[in-house]
Amino acid sequence: MKRPRLFGTSLLVFTLLTLAVPARLEAAEREREDLDLRVGERGLHERLGTSNLGPLRLRAAEIGGREIRAERARLQAARKAGMAPNALGPVWKSMGPDYQTVNGGSAGNGGIDSGLASQLAIHPTDGNTIWLATSGGGVWKTTDGGANWRPTMDDLGQLPIGAVAVAKTNPNRLYAGSANPDTSNAGTQNAAGIGLLVSDDAGGTWRVSPAGTQPGTNYFDIDVDPRNANIVLAASEKGLFRSVDGGSSWTQILPMQTVSVAWSPSDPNIVFAGTGPNYPERVEQYGKVWKSTDGGVSFVEKTEGLPGTSSTRGRPEIAVAPSNANRVYVLFAKHGGGQQLDMAKSSDSGETWVPLETLSKGANILNNQGDLMTCVAVDPRNPDIVYAGGLDAWKSTDAGATWKQLSRWQGVFGSLPYVHADQHHMVFSPDGGSLYIATDGGLFRTSDGGESFSSLNRGLVTLQFNTMCQSTTDPNLVLGGLMDNGTTLRVGGTAWQEVYGGDGYGCVIHKTNQNLVLASYYYLGIVKSTDGGNFFRRSTSGLFDSGNESAAPFPTILKAHPANPDWVYTSSRTKLWFSNDFATTWTSPSGDIPSGDSTQIYIREFSLLPTDGSRIVIAANVGRIYESTDGAKTFSRIAKLTVDTLSAARYDRTDARTIWVSTARPNAGTERVWVTKDGGATWSSVSKTGQANGLPDMPVLTIEQDPVSAQTWYAATYIGVYVTKDNGATWSRFGTGLPNVIVTALEPFPDGSRIRVATFGRGMWEIDTQEAPPDPTKQLLLSKGRVRVQVDWKSQYSSDSGTAFPIPQKDEFGYFYFSNSSNPEVFVKVLDFGSGSALCFVGGLSDFYYKVTFTVVATGQRLVFEKPAGSLIGFADGATLKFGSATTAAPVGLLALGADLAAGESTSPAEPDADPQEMKLSKGRVTVAVDWKSQYSGASGRAFGIAQQDEFCFFYFSDRNNPEVFVKVLDFGDGNAVLFVGGLTDFEYTVTFKNSRGETATFKKPAGELIGYANGDALKF
Repeated sequence: MKRPRLFGTSLLVFTLLTLAVPARLEAAEREREDLDLRVGERGLHERLGTSNLGPLRLRAAEIGGREIRAERARLQAARKAGMAPNALGPVWKSMGPDYQTVNGGSAGNGGIDSGLASQLAIHPTDGNTIWLATSGGGVWKTTDGGANWRPTMDDLGQLPIGAVAVAKTNPNRLYAGSANPDTSNAGTQNAAGIGLLVSDDAGGTWRVSPAGTQPGTNYFDIDVDPRNANIVLAASEKGLFRSVDGGSSWTQILPMQTVSVAWSPSDPNIVFAGTGPNYPERVEQYGKVWKSTDGGVSFVEKTEGLPGTSSTRGRPEIAVAPSNANRVYVLFAKHGGGQQLDMAKSSDSGETWVPLETLSKGANILNNQGDLMTCVAVDPRNPDIVYAGGLDAWKSTDAGATWKQLSRWQGVFGSLPYVHADQHHMVFSPDGGSLYIATDGGLFRTSDGGESFSSLNRGLVTLQFNTMCQSTTDPNLVLGGLMDNGTTLRVGGTAWQEVYGGDGYGCVIHKTNQNLVLASYYYLGIVKSTDGGNFFRRSTSGLFDSGNESAAPFPTILKAHPANPDWVYTSSRTKLWFSNDFATTWTSPSGDIPSGDSTQIYIREFSLLPTDGSRIVIAANVGRIYESTDGAKTFSRIAKLTVDTLSAARYDRTDARTIWVSTARPNAGTERVWVTKDGGATWSSVSKTGQANGLPDMPVLTIEQDPVSAQTWYAATYIGVYVTKDNGATWSRFGTGLPNVIVTALEPFPDGSRIRVATFGRGMWEIDTQEAPPDPTKQLLLSKGRVRVQVDWKSQYSSDSGTAFPIPQKDEFGYFYFSNSSNPEVFVKVLDFGSGSALCFVGGLSDFYYKVTFTVVATGQRLVFEKPAGSLIGFADGATLKFGSATTAAPVGLLALGADLAAGESTSPAEPDADPQEMKLSKGRVTVAVDWKSQYSGASGRAFGIAQQDEFCFFYFSDRNNPEVFVKVLDFGDGNAVLFVGGLTDFEYTVTFKNSRGETATFKKPAGELIGYANGDALKF
């Protein structure tokens, strides 16, 4: 398939995207574009080993939501204290895609996608306020017509939302039905959720209905009584339910699966419901139309005149004309498949129907998608204007007599505008001027009756990544495989472009030739580009299991050899496959791997020894681990663990006999990570599931070792990323700012400075593990090597900036200079209490802006203190630095300045230092003494000074190696001076300044406080 060149200069990429050069479809590739678009969550279910994710999603909302709320509380406390957001450690940043330019579409005709959107609700009086239900990112909200979006459910986990509705009488009341039934297909693609959610603050917060999942776990539609915000109808797989108390309790109205609800806007007593299957396997159900004349209390089936027979009608979608309660439309799929049966029209409020014979008129609206997705909407100003969607959008202006196709999902062909395939919901704006369509690729709008469409997907970070890969030499090159939205490439910032269609899985970028790219789709469908993404062609020669559903796994795995850039690997269920020419040809050196018992092998994941690739380890079904030590020629089983649903197996790069294994088993109480140190003979769990310093009781989808610190491992879990920096002895949530979301893939940079993760519903994210790589010439290592300190500065008076140079004094303290080694500006001290915690002091003796970054070496946790230019601020925190874990408490914060001093003027030099307890500074013009008293023991005395230069010194109280006060006097040579005092202690002390005429001034620091002081006019010489 011809596409714009992707691996070139940013200017070239930008130009190609701006011009929206259409992709040319090769005849050999046309079949690829017709792959199944309805696979839904099947790949995720295979990785988790279950299709019933409802209980797991509820647990994720509870456990992950608690983590996110605690993190937000810490961040809020830090902000109130004046701290930067990264004061609590490294911060995750979204890489998008906040929009994806699609394959076959163009930006000029709306060709920008996001993740699957199932429904939308529009504010009844403000058309700019829209709530969008998405498959992986919960409900999103815009208040400016789609120009900007924000998530509303980031603390609730990866929630597919199948339906959302707003009350007309109270727009603050919202109802959302979790799960996305339109991707359901038998058990393998069911997206079961946690029940019905309610918001009373326009989506600011959500609560699960007290009735739990009584109304169902898969929601198809929700509608609210136009007269009463507390009366709501919910259509689910368990039937049609009604609540009269805002969702607190429910009554079943219809016992069979209900897929659509339509309240008449002009006559609220009239409600229609459509029941029937949403996938062909449900042979016991047929499509039916029901009508209520008492506001949904009871329903009667209506059949007269409907198309087909009672046994041929499948899923129905119903729409009532807002301007005429008598005009009703229903679109039927054919039972037993997704083909279109017909649309029917009623002019007597559903009592009788007239088939519209749409197929004979050339309007194939559903195009085999009708068992999963179908939508109908009537123009609120004209009952004869009706819109319908399935694969593409259609319109009739004469009540269904004739039809016109409005969009084509392969927008590159012909003149029709692009709207993504698989359309779930159509809604008109309150004024009727615009029609919105929710699709598998996000939200689209037409404001001219379908002549043109615009995408509203910029800013919707809802794409669901299955996998990711990145270049080892160019950090800007990143690809990922997406559910329902192909393989996508980052082209800059948060902008991405689809480079291959269908459902994307494993991918590889060649290590030395970035024009060579591999992408894949399910059942071992592997494609290769040799020109940087312009064309992809199938690359499965010799890969005999490719396309064979009985032999190939649904998710396709691709792995690169760590040393030889031309070698790549993949796997079918029973074989490991190898290519030595970057996927041009394939062989299976070992053939079928012997299972070792009566259960057939099913390879779930594999990896290579990262140092040289000489060993290969396989994680298979029923907890079995296999290993090859001869380049995949032979395999032997080295273990059978008591835990199944293995998700990853990784060698420790420092010891080939140490192997880490993770499990994605969804069941509660499962130990998640296991380690062997003797090649598989014995295994032990290192996850401590559910314990204070352990992993959460959530599936782990993959694990990776830090490329720099061998003791550091990262776990990609169902609710975010966790880290251990002591080989599994303790675990903690890694970084701040990542939503409560499934992390499907994790890749560190080769130098360990950055990590990228792919998520299932919230795009891709990255985090800098440290602000800068450790540089011993610019960082102090304090407190027995447990804390690393770096200072970055900027001059108040010029544009000069840089990283300060350290001067160590003792293991627990040091100071930094900015441009002159004899002119320190910042003093740092860390007291280690030996119990896993420390007290940190910073004294800022400068008018520079500076930022002090503390990094706890064992955990990577960071604390950042920023001093504004032109101010003197001291900082102390006794609860933030933890040596044994990444747990962070709210910082104490920034403390106030002291009071002004007063002194007389003198120009006579003083005597040289005669007493170490009285230091003479500024060419002897000022004498400084410090008297102290301990806060804890009551001991007191006069401090001893340590001269550093004519203009500054520091004082110690009882130990010459333990300075507590820093003093600096800048003499401008004109009889004026600036005085700085930095108090780095919890002692009480008094600083006494005396000029050459014997006049004194004092500065007192109370016990238990940290106060810095600066004065530019107190000392007159």
